[in-house]
Amino acid sequence: MDGTEYMEELQLKELLEELINDGHIANAASIGIAKIIIYEGFGRLSSTQQDVYNKYILPIFDNETTKCKICQSTVSELPTSDKYTLITTGYCPRCEYNLSKED
Repeated sequence: MDGTEYMEELQLKELLEELINDGHIANAASIGIAKIIIYEGFGRLSSTQQDVYNKYILPIFDNETTKCKICQSTVSELPTSDKYTLITTGYCPRCEYNLSKED
């Protein structure tokens, strides 16, 4: 695993932890699978667990329908490190920052 892959996996683990803590991942099976990824890595999932991940967890942060209320960027267009902000606030980090400057 190179440095870029390591950072992407670390960001995914952090995102999953935040989504669990805030109740965006609430189904017991999905939480269990997310925790396997967090503590053991994605490669430890069985094919059935990967199917559940793809069907129930991935769409939370990789879809075309969750959009920034201002610029219309979709959550799937953002880097993993920025997805949580859009999911929880409705704004991409850039627009959220610009809004905070207006206050």
